[in-house]
Amino acid sequence: MKDRLFKNVDRTLLIVTIILVLFGVVFITSAGIPNGVKNHGDEYYQIKAHIPLLLIGIVVMFIGMNLTRRQLQFWGVIGFFLSLIAVALLFTSLGKTEHGQVRSIVIPGINKGFQPSEFIKVSSIIFFASFLSMVRNKIEDSKTFIYALAIMGISAGPILFKDFSTAAVIGATLFIMLFASGMKNHQFVVVFAIAIVVAILFVTKYGYRMDRFKGFFSDEMNKETYHQFQSLYAMAVGGLFGVGLFHSRFKYNIFAAHSDFIIAVIAEEIGLFGVALVIILFVVFIYSGYTISYRAENYFDKLVALGITSYIGVQALFNIAVACKFMPATGITLPFVSYGGTSIIVALGSVGILLGISKRG
Repeated sequence: MKDRLFKNVDRTLLIVTIILVLFGVVFITSAGIPNGVKNHGDEYYQIKAHIPLLLIGIVVMFIGMNLTRRQLQFWGVIGFFLSLIAVALLFTSLGKTEHGQVRSIVIPGINKGFQPSEFIKVSSIIFFASFLSMVRNKIEDSKTFIYALAIMGISAGPILFKDFSTAAVIGATLFIMLFASGMKNHQFVVVFAIAIVVAILFVTKYGYRMDRFKGFFSDEMNKETYHQFQSLYAMAVGGLFGVGLFHSRFKYNIFAAHSDFIIAVIAEEIGLFGVALVIILFVVFIYSGYTISYRAENYFDKLVALGITSYIGVQALFNIAVACKFMPATGITLPFVSYGGTSIIVALGSVGILLGISKRG
């Protein structure tokens, strides 16, 4: 049964994903202790909350792996419009504000929430892949190009008001897909110019974003750079091989050590060796995902595999860059490794879709 279940899937991608998830289980257990004790009175609260979500993610992964191409297109399109509706709810009283960003919708009655932006990451990839496969070899046409820009804008635009980093991940992912579809040099310049202008407008519009941007260029520790400096200190203390599992001290100083800055805890506890291993795993994941895209015979499958791999890669790059102070501080998780309810479910579901494409060939 095991052989039938995973027959013809990309084993490398599957194994790398499992290893990254196991990294997450270990380091969420460690990095989640401060938040668990402070806010819930239980040092293992974070990992206890993570495991059920992880199990749901595994179920979703198997579902994604067994979707037919037609089912994927159908549910992807439906999911895209449902995700847009959910994003619109962020602008209502259901939207939950945390640290200047509105990312979650709280479900009345059960006081539980989810992040609609996570769903639109994947659904926008599927929707855009459907569009690009219909207009294959016509992207140089002005009307087609404008439609493509409109889809990109609808996907990332509304989220820009509430969650800049997630919108950046979506925008970068859809741009890569558009680029791979054969857009011309002048179209590249147009998209790049629009992205720069929009980024400037949405950074300067919100004071806290501007403060973080300014803090990025500062060598002094302040309110906006405090956690990034603590992350750098944790990496320095970790050295080559770390201070040992569960012996991190800086996780008590870093906000969201179990999510946004989990790579800092990894660096402190198992050193540069551990960080290098995580980076290598993501490189192998990206290589495997792009290989699946290259080998796929169907154009829609190629674009979906390209988009999913790019979103995981871009998000991992952003997370590690923030922790190393190579980018302004922003809240974004490390795929598969960080704690995050909606993000782990969507990430594993995305892997399932990739594995399904690798089966189809």
